[in-house]
Amino acid sequence: MVDRLRASVGPLIDDDPAPRPEWMLPAPPPRESWITLQDEIVAVAGAAGPDGRAELARWLLGAVLAQAVAGRANPLSPEAFDLLLDATPIELELNLAPSTFHTRGGGHRFLLEHVWSIPGPQGAAWLSRLARSDDYSAGSLAQAMGRDVRMWTDDEWPDRVEVLTTLHPRPRPNVVGAAAALSWPRTAARAMFKLALVHGVDETDHLVRTIAARLRTLRRAAAADDLDLVDWEAQRFMAPTSVLWLLELMGSAGQRAPLVDAAVASGLMDDETGELMKRDVERPGWADGEVPWTLDDVVIVGDVHLPGGRLGGGDPFLIGSEGGRPSWEIEVDVDRAQVRVVVAAHPLRGRECAALQLVADPDAEVARWTLIRTASGRSHYTVEVGVASVGAVETYASGLIYEQQMDFSRESKPAWAELSADARTTMVLCSVGPQHQDCRTWAGTTDDGRVVTTVTDLGLLDLNPSAGPTFLGREPSDGECGLASDVVGIGGRVLAGAAVTDDKGPAHLG
Repeated sequence: MVDRLRASVGPLIDDDPAPRPEWMLPAPPPRESWITLQDEIVAVAGAAGPDGRAELARWLLGAVLAQAVAGRANPLSPEAFDLLLDATPIELELNLAPSTFHTRGGGHRFLLEHVWSIPGPQGAAWLSRLARSDDYSAGSLAQAMGRDVRMWTDDEWPDRVEVLTTLHPRPRPNVVGAAAALSWPRTAARAMFKLALVHGVDETDHLVRTIAARLRTLRRAAAADDLDLVDWEAQRFMAPTSVLWLLELMGSAGQRAPLVDAAVASGLMDDETGELMKRDVERPGWADGEVPWTLDDVVIVGDVHLPGGRLGGGDPFLIGSEGGRPSWEIEVDVDRAQVRVVVAAHPLRGRECAALQLVADPDAEVARWTLIRTASGRSHYTVEVGVASVGAVETYASGLIYEQQMDFSRESKPAWAELSADARTTMVLCSVGPQHQDCRTWAGTTDDGRVVTTVTDLGLLDLNPSAGPTFLGREPSDGECGLASDVVGIGGRVLAGAAVTDDKGPAHLG
């Protein structure tokens, strides 16, 4: 049996049962491999002594790792995996981590899927080994639970999450966030509460907010009925501020104090700690729903030179696929124009570039706004690599952006830069986040049809200069302002006031 197993390792095996398209080469003919031999190996191992059983298991493990197999399904049978788990546990553990000795396309992933699905307390112990050996794969398996791998049972969840609380918190393991994002059962609530305290940073941390939101859905009418959602032992050893915020975010406004009172009454928390946990804090708006991005700053980046008055814009790193052309092009009657970057802020997501404006004539009054369509007729271009730009059409074809890519990618976000192909041809680029934003550009023209400005919305402020004056979807209230006492408008779109400054003094956007 060992000889047959050793001789069977060879060229790629196509184990995909799906029909192959006509244009694909035919699948290689079936041949003997560990896949076809595994049932026989299990039967032989069952009748062998301990040494023979271990030898068969080691050869089977080696064949699984060495044989490349195509297809998404896992061909390793539960019985064959049980043989490996029982007879070669040390070798199996040593091969959890990806290794250069593993054949590309081999069965390493088949082993990990089975390890993830081991039931009971033994499964929790193996989860600990897997997460420490190959966190990336552990995170992927957590995301695949219920689809490609077995979902943990309600009784298994607490032990599994308790394992995750023992992992080193920094950098945060992928498996922690992946497991927390699932729709875990109430039985896991106490362990998840502890997980948020161990691996969370503060109340704005996505992990803390994710776990708190799930706990909130599990709340019942009476506070005393929710005591099982909190790990009251863990809260004794964690930072009081972290515990307070998790208790606050896991319920609606006003639900924290009754829960703390119920814990004190049940002896789960002493009176002094209870008073500390009930102290007043300012509940942020994002705790009860989405909050908008707001204007934070407007920065003059510099001037772009426009030979022949040809202006373009788009994702500068995708220009190669457009034949060296920007996503959109228009004609302007100036050879030089100023570019400004609008920066927006969000209490959870930080600061990002929100708009690009080019000003060809700062003294002209815009009479009309027109959406600029891309060369392919779309209403927007999509940012693929997190960068938007505006500038001379000639600069896009120069290849300059590829020379500057690494320098710009190292900049902290939000970021912007002015690139020059030569003394007369330039572009301004800025970072865009989140990635894959849809960017729309409007041209502002005068009564006689001159383009005097363009505005590109980068998807955060939902700017639409042609829609009329609004303030992030509503009218501004009296005195509402941001960085200055002014109100800044982009062609009638009113934003919280932010002064645009340069060495010539204050200016305004639009």
